Amino acid sequence: MLRETVLAGELPYWNRWIGAGQPMAANPAYQVFYPPVWLILLPSFDYGFNLFLLLHLYIAAWGTYALLRSMGAGPPASAVAGLSLALGAVLAVHDLVPLLATFAWLPWTSLFARRFLREGGRRDFALAALFFGIQVLLGEAAVVLQTGMILGFYALAFRWKGIAKVALLCVVALLLAAVQLIPAIDHAGDSVRARGFSFERVTSWSMPAARLGELLNPNVLGHQLLNGRAVYWGSPLYGERGLPFVRNIYPGMLISALALAGLIAGVRGRRVALLLIVLSVLLALGGHTPLWRWLYEAGLARSIRYPEKFILMGLFVLVVFGARVLDQLLEGDERTIRAVRRTTAGILILLGAIALFSVTALYAPLFIQLWNPSSRMFAEMLPASRSAWLLAAGRAALLWIVLRNLQRVRRPVVLSLLGLFVLLDLGLLVPEVAPRMPREYFDEPRIAGAFKERHRDCRLLHIAAWQPPGAFATQQPDLYWIHRNAMYPMMPASHGIATAVEPDLERTSLLPTADFVDAVWAMSRTDPQWLEKVAAAANVCAVAVFEDSKIAYARGDTTQLQPVRLMHLPPSPRYFLPGAAGAARSRVVRVRETPNTARIEVDTAENAFLFMSVTPHKYWRVTIDGRRAEPVVAQIGFQGVHVPAGRHVVEMRYRNPLFAVGGAISLLTLLVLLWRMR
Repeated sequence: MLRETVLAGELPYWNRWIGAGQPMAANPAYQVFYPPVWLILLPSFDYGFNLFLLLHLYIAAWGTYALLRSMGAGPPASAVAGLSLALGAVLAVHDLVPLLATFAWLPWTSLFARRFLREGGRRDFALAALFFGIQVLLGEAAVVLQTGMILGFYALAFRWKGIAKVALLCVVALLLAAVQLIPAIDHAGDSVRARGFSFERVTSWSMPAARLGELLNPNVLGHQLLNGRAVYWGSPLYGERGLPFVRNIYPGMLISALALAGLIAGVRGRRVALLLIVLSVLLALGGHTPLWRWLYEAGLARSIRYPEKFILMGLFVLVVFGARVLDQLLEGDERTIRAVRRTTAGILILLGAIALFSVTALYAPLFIQLWNPSSRMFAEMLPASRSAWLLAAGRAALLWIVLRNLQRVRRPVVLSLLGLFVLLDLGLLVPEVAPRMPREYFDEPRIAGAFKERHRDCRLLHIAAWQPPGAFATQQPDLYWIHRNAMYPMMPASHGIATAVEPDLERTSLLPTADFVDAVWAMSRTDPQWLEKVAAAANVCAVAVFEDSKIAYARGDTTQLQPVRLMHLPPSPRYFLPGAAGAARSRVVRVRETPNTARIEVDTAENAFLFMSVTPHKYWRVTIDGRRAEPVVAQIGFQGVHVPAGRHVVEMRYRNPLFAVGGAISLLTLLVLLWRMR
């Protein structure tokens, strides 16, 4: 959507593809002002987008490497840290784009903020503020808060001077991000976020404590993707969500073992590391502890959804601390060597005992008692669970062998073995966490082509996106193909199809849109003619509903399965004169639209009302023959304007003046930081 708007030669103020139109640049989810996003303007969108994702793996890996080097760690330990963070926590959120981008810059912010706190250099200050400003610009509040917590705890070591320095960094970062921050705050006041979230919605993705077992066994609760579908027996722990928000919290067996050994051996920095990890876990547990309820009641957690995001801070600290322990281990510190050997042996004994128990007859009834799977899924889940425990024990055994012979083998061999272990250990999870798809997956789905062949300049009402998937649920094979072929929420717009009454996944819809959606579903329960009325107001010409599952699955090839079908309706214009007298002359003569504007020529025999199936917002400017006209809200979620008799040109233009204000502040701050870097 952003790409199409820019290639049309306009600034991305307005997104006309979703919910009769919504602000685009003001919504941080579009990341309009984040330079790496501009890779999507390459000739191949697919190439640019995939390059964007891969770029952030490298940003995180090199940043973590540089951070560990600045802390005095050697290249091997620093490289392990970079690999562990990139292939672990960062890859686990690769499909949550704002979260991915914001988290990837955390090591860079930490690197230069630490140097600024310790040495006070103006270049370090400028770079720390720049990278923290990038994080704020991206708008993922949960990661920004976690970054602030890390910097704040580290600053305590320098007392009031350190706290003042971090406060200054925060202020400058906010100023640098003003171009996004000011419009975003303004937009939040006009959107559903102004009403806040219920406690249940805020905590709906709370991390169950059982997930901590993933630190040693990445599949302790199941596989989010195995043989083409989810085989996740931990789903009951997530209620209606079913699957985790952060796909995996496994940092690698090496990092987990080293971090635990470092806490036992008393490696320097253990207190701060342990405090941050415990805080991270408590926040990630969300609704499973009283803490989040207290924060919610105090008004501190009413607009931040999904506590599970806060586990990322703990994973970052765990990787950094574990890598420091590895550095001491490689340097030959006897106390650390003893602690690592004992810890690794203990982990091997624990995982080995569980693995042996899993192949006994007693394991199956215990598994059923814990997870209560259906008989169909039990036949697949039990072998997968046993394999997961055996594989975890195998990882621990390999690691124990390598570390046991640490001083008996030449250093290059040890480093090669450790590097290979890390790559194999985390690499086994890559196909599950970030599955590869064939090239044709990114082609236009059949339903999109069917819509475009028949309709132009109208919208799709995707009723199936609101309904329970039933036979097309998450436990079905080829889940990704089902979602793609069904064009679930947001996906029609990615193929150039505008939608009405779209599910608001980001919870950023304007209030009129949210009110209209509520009215639609209330009407659907009481008015037999609701669909025709909604279609007329919302410019709907087709409705997507679920196909009969027997018909859908009869095709055999699930990659070609069609979960939804189209119901075509008579075309409803986007701009019209409802109920105008003198029908021969009262008409919309011509319409020309661009992403941010519309030019409507009307010819009416008498004073009339021009209905515009476009979401009302305070930054729309409407003129009639060049003279300012005041639009009014119509049908709850749309707008219109009174037009005098005769032939007239009505023009709509969307511009948000706050970008000029925020842009000036950001540009001035950036210039000052560049000057400080000299």
